[in-house]
Amino acid sequence: MLKTHPRVLVTDWDVIREKIATDPYCAKWFNKLKSSADTYVSKNEYLEYTINSRGNINNIATNFRTKAIILGFVAGVTGERKYADLLYREMKNSVDVWP
Repeated sequence: MLKTHPRVLVTDWDVIREKIATDPYCAKWFNKLKSSADTYVSKNEYLEYTINSRGNINNIATNFRTKAIILGFVAGVTGERKYADLLYREMKNSVDVWP
């Protein structure tokens, strides 16, 4: 039995690529994700880390998680470094700006 990490979303990118290539629903879904990733890349903006009126950063944490999943997934499927590079810079920014 293959033991995988519980937070690893994909272990075989070829299976995902094949599904996108052969299933119109998956292709449509992936194209929406890629469009979002392309928007992130073209804007090249980092999330702004601030504390809200209740004293927490929950909204920004949710936005970061969404951005990270999209960029990471699209980078894995396409193999294009621009998505992984932006994700890396966003992760680094979160560490550098948050006390």
